[in-house]
Amino acid sequence: MKRDKREQKVFLPSSHDIRQACDRIQAGWSERERRKRAGWIEGGHWLPPLVETDALQCDLSRLSDPQAY
Repeated sequence: MKRDKREQKVFLPSSHDIRQACDRIQAGWSERERRKRAGWIEGGHWLPPLVETDALQCDLSRLSDPQAY
């Protein structure tokens, strides 16, 4: 079978290739950028994500009510 000239080989990097690429990218990051990408806020400590309790209560009510569906 003849191969189409437009057909391209699929590049599937190994986990080692991916780790090396990540290390090269992260080598250029400042300490501030590292903290930002790790979820730390400027001048403070990590905080959990904010959850709107009103919406959560509504969702929980719907889950516990068999008539809701």
